Amino acid sequence: LYDQLIAANRAARQRERDAEDLADAADMAEAGRLAFVAADFRDAARRYGEAAALAPEDALERWQYTLFRGSALYEQGLRFESAA
Repeated sequence: LYDQLIAANRAARQRERDAEDLADAADMAEAGRLAFVAADFRDAARRYGEAAALAPEDALERWQYTLFRGSALYEQGLRFESAA
């Protein structure tokens, strides 16, 4: 019984850590969105990449932020490929 209690407590603490990481990732993704809107696509891609790294491995948001990062890099290439 004691082992079950320990396991339940560990699982609860992990859920709390995951929720905190997800909140931090959402903040970083919002900074990425603002950079994207300002057409600073490299910074947006960097911030989305950091957001993806912060999100728990099994979180849907991790994949969303990775896709947003790809979109920012794509926009960077479209708009500035001739400027290089």
